[in-house]
Amino acid sequence: MQQAEAIDLILQLTRGYLAPRCLHVVADLGIADHIGERARSLTELAEATATNPDALARTFGLLATQGVFAATGNGYAHTAASRLLRSDHPRSMRSFVRLYGSDICWSTLGALEHSLRAGAPALLKVFPDGLFAYLRANPEVGRVFDEAMTRKSRAEVAAIIQSYDFSGFRTVADIGGGRGHLLQTVLDVNQFAQGILFELPQVVANLGAVATTRLSSQPGDFFKDPLPRADAYLLSNVVHDWADEQATAILLNVRRAIPDAGKLLVFENVMPEGPEAYRARALDILMLALTGGRERTRSEYERLLDGADFRITKVIQTAIPMSIVEAEPV
Repeated sequence: MQQAEAIDLILQLTRGYLAPRCLHVVADLGIADHIGERARSLTELAEATATNPDALARTFGLLATQGVFAATGNGYAHTAASRLLRSDHPRSMRSFVRLYGSDICWSTLGALEHSLRAGAPALLKVFPDGLFAYLRANPEVGRVFDEAMTRKSRAEVAAIIQSYDFSGFRTVADIGGGRGHLLQTVLDVNQFAQGILFELPQVVANLGAVATTRLSSQPGDFFKDPLPRADAYLLSNVVHDWADEQATAILLNVRRAIPDAGKLLVFENVMPEGPEAYRARALDILMLALTGGRERTRSEYERLLDGADFRITKVIQTAIPMSIVEAEPV
């Protein structure tokens, strides 16, 4: 790399948070909802969103260079990317963008030095009671978090279902499965299976009409409470939330419940062993800062699962940056 290229790279990285921050604020204000099938002038948009026309023009100008919104004379129209910021888009990413721009992420990453020095979540430096206590104390952020995770889950579920054959299971337990989107879809493609959603009592209490004749829920703590007996156990975006000690405790609890012929399916990013670029590297830093968890390589999953008396039988890469780690008890 030439010196000029190196300088340009450092400058890009140094200022790289400016466009994302503009995206966060635009999503939070719901500005994309005010642009429909036709372009709207900056004056119209500023009036509709109670923003300053000049500041809005400059913000849109930066986002347009990234392909978010398109300049049209004195106004702006949607691009494929900016449409995803609309609340009513079927694949809306507005809540996901708002979550990353919320205080829980923004302030936590501002304290990232704490993680580098202590190897502990920076979140605890800013919000000592932890992530989920913060979400309970700030219901609007909690609502955005739930919506973002739900939309993310729906995108992942489609990729999982297309990549794995669930037809051989008669009982499927989704451990820490949130609102049960993955489990419901597994039952849709396997008409002969029964499903058990294992979640915290407060989550189970707010599930509404999730339960069906083939899907039941069981409240509990996956660290300590007995898990239901099943042919297959699903752990989707659970293991990466935790450091090795806590992740092993969850896996050992599954090991106590799983029959000898059962399968454990872990749905996570599987990081490359080398230093090559991979989208989940940014998520790995977020997990470090927020929860103390981590994204893991295959060899790290092998060690983790071996410590809980499982062995990996295969790793399947789905159509998105998520893998299915299949393991069985030993």
